[in-house]
Amino acid sequence: PSPAIPQESPAAAGKAEPLKPSQDRRDSRGDQSKPVCRFGEVCYSKNPKHFEDYAHPWLDGHLPAQSKDKEEAEQIHEILSLAKTGDWRKVKRKLRDHPQWVNVRPPVRQYGLVHHAAWQLQMDAMETLYIEFSADLSLRTKDGKSVEDVFLESQAIGGLNATQEAQCKALQKWLRRRVAEINPGVEGGPPVVSEVLPTDLKPQGAVITAWSTMNRELSGDFAEMMNERNGYPAYVREADDVCLYIYYSFREDLGWVMDDGLRDTREPLAYLGPSTCGTDPCAKAFGEAWKVRRSNRLAGDFYARGSFMKLK
Repeated sequence: PSPAIPQESPAAAGKAEPLKPSQDRRDSRGDQSKPVCRFGEVCYSKNPKHFEDYAHPWLDGHLPAQSKDKEEAEQIHEILSLAKTGDWRKVKRKLRDHPQWVNVRPPVRQYGLVHHAAWQLQMDAMETLYIEFSADLSLRTKDGKSVEDVFLESQAIGGLNATQEAQCKALQKWLRRRVAEINPGVEGGPPVVSEVLPTDLKPQGAVITAWSTMNRELSGDFAEMMNERNGYPAYVREADDVCLYIYYSFREDLGWVMDDGLRDTREPLAYLGPSTCGTDPCAKAFGEAWKVRRSNRLAGDFYARGSFMKLK
């Protein structure tokens, strides 16, 4: 049976009223909640089902450029929503396609990506945003709070176990050091050291010679730099416009590390680990050994015990 047709009211029977915007046939074609038709303005379809499934914003007077901006804004909101729910794997995947969105916080949003990571006490996410995508750690929330403010608010809620407390301390230390590098002179931060340009060497400073049979690119002479790193001496080897550094990581599980930057990354080229010998990168207690990062097709990246890697 055919659906019942609503009857006109007596008042409207003699006079046709103009359609309201919500009744305009083109509104359904410009619905921005639907995927935009891939054929664009050259779409010639007359199929009603096609207009139900796909948006045609240009039929409502929107320009294609405006539609593109709208689509981009929706994707940015999607990334922020993923971060809010803690799905950092998907966030990372999307940022690889659109790294320029890492610091975008729409005016209606309270938090940006770095703030969500701070609220969730997610150090791995924070590192990924900062190291891989150059996230701005000075970004403010909608109400003007810093990344560390958000972190401290979350930490103050409590209910953390011993492991989480240790992670919080590491994250706070990491945040303060990174902010100090952005803003020299901030209390609690290390001296500012360039991660790219060669740094000044310390007059009459020590020289460390490294040997590695597992990765010969790590071998060579490392000269002591003028500035310390994380409260300990730091050393640099400059060769073929590539710098390698030996420094003490703020991560207690890594200890002395060798890497191609001063970023305190979680995956350096090599690391010694916690050592009973303390401040001397050349000294190792019995049973201690450097771990060298390796890679193969089956296992991917992994660390191998570099028994024959020595620093002298």
